[in-house]
Amino acid sequence: MIILDYIKNEKWFQGVRAEVSLLMFSLKVEGQRELMKKSYGIDFIECLLCPSKKNILIRIFNSTQAKEFHSYSLKQIKKDENIIKVFLKKDKLLWKEIILLCNKLKESCKKNDSGNAKDLFVEICEKYKEYGVHFFVLFSLGMKLTEVGAKGKSLLKMHDKWRNSVVFGEEKLGEAIWYFLQFYLGVKNPKDFMGYLTYEELLKSLGDKKGVNKLISKRKKDDYIFLGLRKKSEVIDDVRTIEDVSTHFNELFEKKVINDLIEGRVTYASDEIINGEVVLVKNKEELKGNYKGKILVAIQTTPHFVPYLNGVKAIITDEGGVTSHAAIISREFKIPAIVGTQIATKVLKTGDIVEITFKEGKVKKIDKK
Repeated sequence: MIILDYIKNEKWFQGVRAEVSLLMFSLKVEGQRELMKKSYGIDFIECLLCPSKKNILIRIFNSTQAKEFHSYSLKQIKKDENIIKVFLKKDKLLWKEIILLCNKLKESCKKNDSGNAKDLFVEICEKYKEYGVHFFVLFSLGMKLTEVGAKGKSLLKMHDKWRNSVVFGEEKLGEAIWYFLQFYLGVKNPKDFMGYLTYEELLKSLGDKKGVNKLISKRKKDDYIFLGLRKKSEVIDDVRTIEDVSTHFNELFEKKVINDLIEGRVTYASDEIINGEVVLVKNKEELKGNYKGKILVAIQTTPHFVPYLNGVKAIITDEGGVTSHAAIISREFKIPAIVGTQIATKVLKTGDIVEITFKEGKVKKIDKK
């Protein structure tokens, strides 16, 4: 199997698990394929969207290419630290255009102007491709800011502010596309059209909705793999290939739980050791109540967590690095945090008492007194 052979011969790392739309992911990847070299001077990183054991799609990236990309970013910062300001400004202006177009799109739908609405939808998607480049460049630059001295630390605050705001722009964009698809396709719930079709496939469906229903049904039943490779981007629908590739990555990334030992990266610490009671919140839908004095454990945090962080004793996440949302809010709100443990949500549950040793970046369960 050519695809599996290629995958096995390359090195990969797992990105953040999340509910992800194939439409938006394919737009980002195509934007990076088309524009990254021209906009930034280096090729993009090959990536996959692949089902995990629990049918949650995970992002997977080429490790060798990622190292080259981030090394290139470090050179760019050392050459001129203000490069991050340049891309932050570009991104801010781009999002102003996107939100304006989203408002126009909704108005066209309300006026029943299907021709103009479709044109605006295409224009928005092309703009989002540009954002795909900005996002990855800024993400990479942010990772390297701590390596360029005091100036880097001040720029990191600007980067953190941007990183914390990204999700809200994407939510507004998603709402506008949802509204458009309801209008143009005449469906109450266009979730499947966004979730199981690439941008190019969705464009075809706008002219022939019935023609893609069978494809959507198959992908809902059998899953799919999106390959964002440098030579070609494609969706793999073959059941055997999906199973073999998913099995390979599950075996590659699975971290076995040994003696409930939890280790991760410390992003902020106020004390060497903190003890406290765990509250497990796996996603934004589970957020409720007051977590004051508790240790918040999550797969990852998002800006939706921020209103619930008042008085939180510490944060522990399965995923994330120095530029993750959990890392950003830990620095901003001075909340002790350990990220990237991979297994915290498997080992811990609400009510557990834990001890966090920040010097070693370790978490362990202790007996309740």
